[in-house]
Amino acid sequence: MLIPEASNFKYLDISFGVSLVGLLFQKNSSHNLETLILDGQYHLTLDQEDLIDSGKIKTLKWRDAHLHFAIYPAENKFSLMLQLFFKKLEYLEHLDMSKNSIWALPENVFRKMEYLSELHLAGNLFQSIPPQIMDLSNIKLLDFRQNLLTTLERNTRIWADSMNQKHGLSILLTDNAFECKCNNLDFIKWINKTKDNLDSRSYKCRLVNGTLITVQEAYERMHDLFSHCESSIWLTVASTLLSTCFITALLLFTYYSKRWKIC
Repeated sequence: MLIPEASNFKYLDISFGVSLVGLLFQKNSSHNLETLILDGQYHLTLDQEDLIDSGKIKTLKWRDAHLHFAIYPAENKFSLMLQLFFKKLEYLEHLDMSKNSIWALPENVFRKMEYLSELHLAGNLFQSIPPQIMDLSNIKLLDFRQNLLTTLERNTRIWADSMNQKHGLSILLTDNAFECKCNNLDFIKWINKTKDNLDSRSYKCRLVNGTLITVQEAYERMHDLFSHCESSIWLTVASTLLSTCFITALLLFTYYSKRWKIC
């Protein structure tokens, strides 16, 4: 298929193509393109990324395309081409890269996407929200369903609340690997108190003993389930203080035992 020069295409779906040479872009053929769907493949597009005028693209759907091969390692050919392609997407508003076995993102991948309002990264392998997300100042929908998240870090929660105060923010987090543990109590409280629009307040989470409960249940039974946490914290603090005192005493002893040699 040949996409001719000066084409008026606004919507182009080339999903799951079986031939990497079955589609050819002529120069300026994608000048008016607003929606591009690339589900199931990446070689075809990246091999021709210099011919794709992506300046006007508002919606990019790139699902189930094994993009982890194009992202890792960061210095491989396709990763560099992918980053160059993304830098052109300055007017992108909707991006869907679900089901790509991604566990990290290229540095500054969203830096040029000032208008991005919807980001779908469901069905991937993220264990934490990537810090690149916080480059998005106009995001209104964030989809991280079916990943491996165990928590949302404090910086991410602060950023999410600020986005919600600015223009409203919906976050989709169903089917992750959340943990209900002593070091995750702030996250449990945040889920139940935040004004962000979450797809649930009853996400599944796992206790230290392996029991599966909901985050809401963990919040409501916090005293019963996590009463031991305070003693654990104090034990950690006490151990740290004792270690510090021991090291300080050892240093002082060493200094005084050798003070005449120093003089």
